[in-house]
Amino acid sequence: NAYQMLIRLAVRTPLMIFFSVIMAMTINVKMALIFLCILPILAGVLFGIAVHVHPIFKRIFKKYDALNNSVQENVAGIRVVKSFANEEIEMKKFNQGNKNFVNAKKVSYRYMAGYNSGLSALTTLVTVAVLLAGVSFLTSGAIIVTDLVTFLLYINNFVEPVKKLMNFFADLLNDNAITNVAIVGIGNM
Repeated sequence: NAYQMLIRLAVRTPLMIFFSVIMAMTINVKMALIFLCILPILAGVLFGIAVHVHPIFKRIFKKYDALNNSVQENVAGIRVVKSFANEEIEMKKFNQGNKNFVNAKKVSYRYMAGYNSGLSALTTLVTVAVLLAGVSFLTSGAIIVTDLVTFLLYINNFVEPVKKLMNFFADLLNDNAITNVAIVGIGNM
């Protein structure tokens, strides 16, 4: 299943993007250039957000790792006798670790909410910009209604794979943060 998803992202998505641009250019080159000019802005903003969120994920997984280590020590029985004698201290340690983890997770959720809503807003902005340009071309007679609707469909065929790629990139940064923390944790064993 993961293999099919990777193939879909690696083969189908770039092909959909490429052919959507080609087909959009066959309808109206000026409108295609308008939406292609917006895309570097879209990519830059989303890349900036994703790169900014990456260190936050690293911190979250370190706190999560610390919380897991605390729980694992108690569950594994390494300090069972000591834990019963110091139950209140162990509970305070766990509660503090849990509080740190929850606070870090809240920050990451705010950033991811901004990332996802930003992605949706910017991709909608591409459609709106093309629609406004299309209306302008429509009123001047440079394009007909059916071409405008077809062009908007190609824009949608372009935007959906771009969203998938951006989400894949964000997931990749998140997974990279998990992997880095896991490797450091294994190295400390």
